[in-house]
Amino acid sequence: MRLILIRHCEPDYMNNTLTPKGFREAEILKDRVASWGAEAFYVSPLRRARLTIAPALELLGKKAEVLDWMHEFDHNITVPETGQFKYVPWDFFPEYWTDRELFYDRDHCYEDPAFASNPEIPGALAAVRKGLDSLLARYGYHREGSRYRCDRSVTDGDEGRTIVLTAHLGLPVQQRLGGHRELPARRRLGRQHAGRDQSRREAAARHLAAQAGEADACQ
Repeated sequence: MRLILIRHCEPDYMNNTLTPKGFREAEILKDRVASWGAEAFYVSPLRRARLTIAPALELLGKKAEVLDWMHEFDHNITVPETGQFKYVPWDFFPEYWTDRELFYDRDHCYEDPAFASNPEIPGALAAVRKGLDSLLARYGYHREGSRYRCDRSVTDGDEGRTIVLTAHLGLPVQQRLGGHRELPARRRLGRQHAGRDQSRREAAARHLAAQAGEADACQ
């Protein structure tokens, strides 16, 4: 089964809608969504997410089920070193998070002072994990620890099945922090994590090196 995550198109937060560019993005997106042959759609209750998937749903003659747990993650944190207030806990530049070992630890990331500045975060992430687990259980994938057990009476032959979730940037991050791992080899979800910890560190280092090179070239 493929699980496809869509982040909403460019938002107009002030007016609770999309920008003109965001509406154009949604129109462009609809044809690609239609090509996936998805059998079910799920969406955040927030308007920017619903507007993003609306053109595709209209084209396909389908409806999306609204899931409250896909709401924007709104549990804020404070950066311990500076006291700076941040709206979401993953909104950091690479030079910050690449130096924090606990950020890479699925089981102990909550112990980092940045996350610990808001004691509500572990429970909030657990609620998202519970919501996603309940959705996957509908399709025969049942959490056991950090993996999923497949109910073969449901999952056999589901290689061509696709479901689409339209939400916010935090959803895939919350999956990672909430302890989700890949399914067993014969039953993997279509969306794969971006890479192991080392590859992320290397990518961040290359990014910083490239920025430094560009700065030198401008001097």
